[in-house]
Amino acid sequence: AAPPQPRRAAAAAMSAVDLEKRFKRAEFWEAGDASLLELVNVLGRWESCSEWLERTRFAVVEDARKENMVQGASVERYDYARRNGLVERLAMGQNVPQ
Repeated sequence: AAPPQPRRAAAAAMSAVDLEKRFKRAEFWEAGDASLLELVNVLGRWESCSEWLERTRFAVVEDARKENMVQGASVERYDYARRNGLVERLAMGQNVPQ
């Protein structure tokens, strides 16, 4: 069997990364992009979703029968997620910019 290859080549490739490279959203109809440096800053900030799952801003639902984005931001939806051990994308959206 051949001896294992050294990992220096991978480290060299990472040092040549363009941190200002721009990435677009998956939803092509939405405007906005982010640099590689911005992505690394957000992804590297936490080790677990338990560090950002809390949220303190909630929407008031006027009509519980009407399905809309307000439903997802309600305190009831937050309580449901907590009871079931879930983490909300909305919580991430509120906490990432901080």
